[in-house]
Amino acid sequence: MKTSFFTDLGSFFRHPVTFEQESPKVEWLKVLQSYALLSAGALVAGIIASVTLTYFGPDSENAIEGLFDGQTSWQDIALMAIVIGPILEELAFRLLLRFSKVTLAFGIPLFGGFLGLFFGQSLTLPYVSLLLMLSFILFIAFSLTKNFESYRSKYHKAYPYILYGTVLSFGFAHLTNFSNPIDLIWFAPLINLPQLWAGALFTYVRVKFGFLFTTAFHMIYNAIAVSPILTLYAFGIDINAELTQESLESMLDTNEIIALSGLTILGSLFALAVLALNIYSIIEWAKHRQQKTHK
Repeated sequence: MKTSFFTDLGSFFRHPVTFEQESPKVEWLKVLQSYALLSAGALVAGIIASVTLTYFGPDSENAIEGLFDGQTSWQDIALMAIVIGPILEELAFRLLLRFSKVTLAFGIPLFGGFLGLFFGQSLTLPYVSLLLMLSFILFIAFSLTKNFESYRSKYHKAYPYILYGTVLSFGFAHLTNFSNPIDLIWFAPLINLPQLWAGALFTYVRVKFGFLFTTAFHMIYNAIAVSPILTLYAFGIDINAELTQESLESMLDTNEIIALSGLTILGSLFALAVLALNIYSIIEWAKHRQQKTHK
């Protein structure tokens, strides 16, 4: 029987191993609903995180904000935020959520390697090379192991802990974006609430629809999330300055104002689409619940 999106999402986090045993099949409506819920939840979580940092957390410098210092081009920032970052994070935190020689051989070392960043390890070329070398060694070892499939049952028993662990790790690993992550550890659940929320939805999409799909999903999410600030930066506007209509008009020519206005309209339409999809998901879930009650 076809289930509502919210019912499907709830079933996934209650019994994730049953989803791991299924073959990924794309359901476009659920993909769009996932994105709508991800966007709406991330907005609320972002407000909570911002208030926590502003009024309760210790002073800390965000490395992401440091990129917009005029020294890094907007093209390099876009490449890192929209392409390289999502690929590396999906490889590290969600590749191992399917049982196979390849996913486990590469997923386990990359997952451990990213956790090492929290303890001060830099993502240098030698460090990445070491992780890849360990991955190939593991793959060879798995390939030479007789009856590798016999470990599937053990993997399934541990699967809920693996899945929940990757979600939590993905969220808390983003503390390394700050200059003093150890000082922020007590506030981590609130400060990293946007990443925890995103990690949960990315995980659902990864297991439900496949690894390549969630990587593209992650890229699109990051692209839309950073597009407002990246657009201002690309136009040479100081994002830390107080912006008014008059100040923008003095900094931009007519074509740039038209382009910025067009992007603002697109952003508004996107927000309306997100709202409409979330309302649809609630109505769909309510109808599904009503049908179950009558049976």
